[in-house]
Order: sequence, then structure tokens, then C-alpha cells
Amino acid sequence: MRDYPIIDTHTHTFPTREVGRQAIQALPHQGASGIVEDLLPDLAAAGFARAVMLNFTPTGEMREESLARGAKGTAPARWGALEEQVRQSIVGRVQRRNAWTLQVAREHARLVPFIGIDPRMGEDGMLAELETCVRAGARGIKFHCSTQRSYPTDTGLWAVYGRAEELGLPVVFHSGWHPLGCHLSDYSRPARFAGIAENFPRLPVVLAHIGLGWQEEAVALAHTYPNVYFDTCLVITGTWNPPPLSDDEIVSLLRLVGLDRVMFASDWPLCVPLKERQRAESLPLSDTERRLLFYENAQRILRI
Repeated sequence: MRDYPIIDTHTHTFPTREVGRQAIQALPHQGASGIVEDLLPDLAAAGFARAVMLNFTPTGEMREESLARGAKGTAPARWGALEEQVRQSIVGRVQRRNAWTLQVAREHARLVPFIGIDPRMGEDGMLAELETCVRAGARGIKFHCSTQRSYPTDTGLWAVYGRAEELGLPVVFHSGWHPLGCHLSDYSRPARFAGIAENFPRLPVVLAHIGLGWQEEAVALAHTYPNVYFDTCLVITGTWNPPPLSDDEIVSLLRLVGLDRVMFASDWPLCVPLKERQRAESLPLSDTERRLLFYENAQRILRI
């Protein structure tokens, strides 16, 4: 009989149904809109004690769309001003999303807040936002390099990684394939995270999805850098990963990267938490391995 709580280490939440639907409409998903009022009953139905909110802002997508709209009525001489206007708007969006995420976590103790940071803030702006959010309760950082259109090895982020290392904050990255195209997936292929793990050896570097589509690179990182960790979302039930892996293939992958370094995750609202749990529990794992996967690894790696 299970004697430990289950922690879902990968969810996303949005302030309204409209915002949530806009954010996930182009992605394969299970119909939820991403508001907290829908997440909480889904967590209860799955029997989860806590969930981590990995809330980021798709700043690269926003920049491209804003510049495309603005350029139509802007003289070439004004493009620099347009760029700055768009940059400031994006920074404001990131800050507001972080503030909302932290407020939600204060209202719901079961939800653990991870916040977004973006290179367009500039080094001083990123560090100031990080300090502000940590004081307000942030427990980690989430980067989605594909939607932010920035590589994780951007040296402008080095100061953020260094400060996160000093503070003991884990940093979670989307890793692997992106359903909207290979050109976006390249931002997040696992090999790109090696320099971070090497230069910041005390920084917990969490690669979500175990390098989806590039599992061999994820395994290589696990064997090289002891500070690289993983989560299972989109891997257990095969979402975005056709064809789905068999039970034996999933267990083999988990053991190759190390079951003491992998955390259970659903990726709600893209996936159904209960289905993710049921598939994970059906895997031929030992009781010790299940305890690590569902609870102990998250408690230790994410310090929650």
C-alpha cells in the first residue's frame, strides 16, 4: 500500500479560460483550458497532494506576432522604436504573469510556483525580477526556449543561472521536440544544456520530457552530469511522441537516466493527470522505484 503523497511536477495554469485556450490551441491537448478552478479537481481526482506550476510566457512568439502587426503601418525609420515598444510590452507581460502565479500559490498551498525569466529583460532586469519573485515565494524558474526563441546557452542568461545556483533554485527547461516544427525543436534539444550543467555544477538542471525525440542525448547528459534531472510528462502516455513507447521501453529509459533522477509529471492541461498516473503505476517498477518517481525525487530535487 502506498504510504507517500504523489507530486505532479509539471503543470501550467492561466488566469482565464480565454487566455488558456489561446495558449494551447495549436497544441495537442485534452480539452482543459488551464484555469486553476479546473486544475484543483483534476488533481483531486488523480489523488495528487501537490502540483508544480511551471508558468512561463512565450515571448518569442509574442515578439514575432507584434512586430508583424506593427511593421505594416510603421516607416522603416521607426522600426527601432517599434522593437523597443514590443520589448517593453513583453517584459510587462512576463512580470504580470509571474505576479499572478505567485498570488495563486499564496491562495492555494498545494500549488508550487515556478516563474519565467526572459533574456529581453536584460541582465539587470532578469536578476531584479528573480530577486523580487524569490522574496514573494518563487521556488524555481521555467524556460521554454522554443517558444521564447532563445537558446539556453545564451551567455546573457549566465548571471541568472549563477544566481539560481547560489539560491538553490532548480531550473526547468522544455527539452526535445516541439509539435510546431523542427526549427523550434532545435532550441531545446538536450545536447544544448550540457554547457549549463558543466558550468553550474550545483544548479539542478531539469529537462522536462526526457529530451522528447532525442532520448539518446538525454541519457548521455545523465551519464555525464550528476546535476541533470528529468520529468516524465509526454513520455508515459506517448503524447507528442508517436509511436508511444511500450512499458518495457519506458522502464528501460527511466533506468538508463536513473530512477533517482526522474520525477513524475502530467503536463496538465495538455494531458489528463489521472491517466498519466494510471499508466505510470502500471509500469513494471519496484516499490522503491515508484516511491522515488512519484514523491522522493521531487521532494529532494525541487526542494518542496
